Amino acid sequence: MKMLWSVIPESVVFDGFADGFSLLDHDVENCPCRVRVGSDGVCSIEAVCSTDPRDYLNKNLCPGRRIFLGK
Repeated sequence: MKMLWSVIPESVVFDGFADGFSLLDHDVENCPCRVRVGSDGVCSIEAVCSTDPRDYLNKNLCPGRRIFLGK
């Protein structure tokens, strides 16, 4: 059972939540990241998986950034 304390209806918040998506481990700018695979090779960064603290400060590796990996 999902429970959410919000004024926004659950149908809006969880819209598309049950849709399947795939995650892929991929290096972005020589940094290991987990990306969400989208259509036409366009992906978005979901998480930085690095052991180097400087990678977390890199603005080009922020979660949500869209990148092109090709097909």
